[in-house]
Amino acid sequence: QKNELLRAPFLASICLKYRLFRSGANEDTSGLIQEILEYLKRFGHKSNCAFDLRTCLTSLLFDNKFPMKNFLNLLEKEAKPDQQTLQSLQKYITSLKIKSLINIKIGDDNDKLVKLLISQWWNSISLSKDREDKWRTFGDDLMLLASQLLISRVLPLTLNKN
Repeated sequence: QKNELLRAPFLASICLKYRLFRSGANEDTSGLIQEILEYLKRFGHKSNCAFDLRTCLTSLLFDNKFPMKNFLNLLEKEAKPDQQTLQSLQKYITSLKIKSLINIKIGDDNDKLVKLLISQWWNSISLSKDREDKWRTFGDDLMLLASQLLISRVLPLTLNKN
């Protein structure tokens, strides 16, 4: 029972499948995708979940054999913007962190995602109404992600001017 709460064994399994895929020993990506999605189901409500997977996912972005679009579609199906509970909001935020990380790297147009993040932030305010800390809401990460996406779009423009 207690081992089900540990992230390390699940991360080790993902890392092993990732290394097998990268080395060419295993061309099938379905196992790796399932491991990542299972990890997100189990630990997606934790704030460090996206960070745990960042190294693996960012290096897979540049591998043409990895079906990133398929992974994004599965991720969207798994993480629905159901904000009835704090845990579902946190899982949704984790999926958006991963999606925004991938979108920034791919260079997709982020306007739709920014609008969605701001809208979801507004909808999440009601979950924080009973918090003693009125300066921070549970959905603040949504606004931070929107800001990050906007900055990532403007920053290359300012760097090119110099």
